[in-house]
Amino acid sequence: MSDIDLMESVLTATADVLDGVPAGALGHPTLCTEFDVAALRDHILAASQMFTRAAGAEPSGGFREDGARTVAAWREHGTDRPVTIRLGEVPGTQAVCMTIVEFATHGCELAVATGQRVPYRDGDLEQALAIGRRTLPDRFRGPGQAFGFAVAVRDDAPPWQRLLGFAGREVGA
Repeated sequence: MSDIDLMESVLTATADVLDGVPAGALGHPTLCTEFDVAALRDHILAASQMFTRAAGAEPSGGFREDGARTVAAWREHGTDRPVTIRLGEVPGTQAVCMTIVEFATHGCELAVATGQRVPYRDGDLEQALAIGRRTLPDRFRGPGQAFGFAVAVRDDAPPWQRLLGFAGREVGA
């Protein structure tokens, strides 16, 4: 599976999680301790718009549509070009990898916080974890950073728990 195909699968599953957030859960805490459900949802939506623009498309304001636009733009324009995101200019291939890890991680957090089944395919989460391990620099870990320090998780834990442990989330596994 190509990274763009993986990204498409992750974005679709994340849209499913967002669609399943009950209004009564917006104040619930998440494993991403700086965000409650409402703030995590808003963060996901803002990141979606940023990655859609980076791909070369105009955001629609809806996550599912933005995901489709993002995938279509990467397929049309390719990933062999620099793009601009919040961190500055990065290679397109890196932006695709960041999109995968960002939405797989936060989507799993949101599913857990709202009592939903984690809808991602195990293989997709295994690939997201491998991408994260390969591409996440240590400077983005720790207090005040995008990711916490990795947390130990059982080797036989489900892929979503291992991904969240890698991201520094305490999953109790």
